[in-house]
Amino acid sequence: MDDSKDKIISVSIEADPGMRKGAYSNFVSLRSNESDCILDFCFLDAQNPDGIMTGVLVSRIIMKNDQLIDLRDAIDRRIIANSDVSGAEDER
Repeated sequence: MDDSKDKIISVSIEADPGMRKGAYSNFVSLRSNESDCILDFCFLDAQNPDGIMTGVLVSRIIMKNDQLIDLRDAIDRRIIANSDVSGAEDER
């Protein structure tokens, strides 16, 4: 019997001030293979005369597909929780 899911783990993460402030992204690209996924977070800031959007990569995240599924589930839970709060406010 594996009780590892019942354990509470404390984590301390260090980051310099530049990293702690985060980065703004208005475009995300996702690529994957059988085991890994690459998420490219970009900031698109202009459109050239040819109609091509230009921008910069602000962060690249590489993770296992299982981790991506966990992330998706956590985002879904957060959206549902936030919609319950905002839904209650909208009813006023």
